[in-house]
Amino acid sequence: MQKNNNSRIKKIIRICRTWPTEKFNGIGLHAYNYSKFIDKPTKVFLKDFEKEDKPFLLSNVSIKKIKYKDLLLKKKNTNKLKLFFILFTKIIGEIIMFLRLIKYIAGEETDHNILHIHSANYIISGFTISAIYKIPIVMQLGGTDIIRMEKSIIHRFVLKRIKYYICINNQISKKVKSINPLSKIKIVGNSADTSLFKPLTKNKNLLVSIGNLRWQKDYLTLIRAFKIFYETNPQAKLLIFGEGPERKILESKIKDLKMENNIFLKGYCNHSEIANTLSKSYLYIQSSISEGLPKSILEGVSAGCPIISTNVGSCKKIADKFGISVEPNNPEDLAKAIIKLFLKKDLWDSYHKKCIKERVNFGWEKLVQKVSLFYDEIY
Repeated sequence: MQKNNNSRIKKIIRICRTWPTEKFNGIGLHAYNYSKFIDKPTKVFLKDFEKEDKPFLLSNVSIKKIKYKDLLLKKKNTNKLKLFFILFTKIIGEIIMFLRLIKYIAGEETDHNILHIHSANYIISGFTISAIYKIPIVMQLGGTDIIRMEKSIIHRFVLKRIKYYICINNQISKKVKSINPLSKIKIVGNSADTSLFKPLTKNKNLLVSIGNLRWQKDYLTLIRAFKIFYETNPQAKLLIFGEGPERKILESKIKDLKMENNIFLKGYCNHSEIANTLSKSYLYIQSSISEGLPKSILEGVSAGCPIISTNVGSCKKIADKFGISVEPNNPEDLAKAIIKLFLKKDLWDSYHKKCIKERVNFGWEKLVQKVSLFYDEIY
């Protein structure tokens, strides 16, 4: 892709929670690819990561790590005291981010800069910085961000006053418009690295899912569904790539079902390893109960894998085109969909061929071009 070089924008400031590193090179890809293909000096403020890990570097990007700890919500029904403590640490984290931003932005030339917030965790600090230094702010929203924020009085106050939004799908865009009718929104979707996720010879006994081990991904339903499918195909294996607070719960369920030799929680893995495995997988499966449009489902398409997904967010549109969509939290229906694609080779072939034909539409180049043109509208 040819880099965009808008002459009016002098610098882009990005506030991120994640950025690809040598150890975890499948995270923070939106901010990274925006910076890679939009050729402007870029300052990235980033939540600190492991000392032994190293971030991916770009010639036009300088990275400032900001160190603080926060906690993850392990399950939906967390008790009130623990939930309060988790929320308290998030507030402290945002205050720390705000103070560091003030320190580093103060005194810098801010004319014709853009402040792009890549995490809902930092919307308040980013908005405050924008107001103080008169820097146009772009808020990126995906997944469950807007669902969480629309219930908060403070967040709704901020959402009403931010003008520019980048949304991952039309559902999120509509929610933003209902809160802030005067907002300007660019719907960009999500992307996959089509040079990395390529169709290879498929292993009919291999199924893959990718995502954080959190209650929103509902891997318990996937594990139960796979157990049903296993009864028809004992050679099958399910690999789940990702890490998170529900690991022990999932390990316990796998043990209870005596599936230790067939279901594997792979944890965090190098993006290249994930791509190599997914490219050989027979199916990609998404079992979430809440989603926007995860890049993993598009990586599945790019790798030539027919998709089975719950009908949440934009996953339904992808699954209906490249496979089968099912109701969430229903292991029986999910198992039926898996069995159907295994038994009906002609149907699997049709979805596989469609993935191969249309995978070029999901590369980063087209998405970044949309973002670049949106930046141009600001100045």
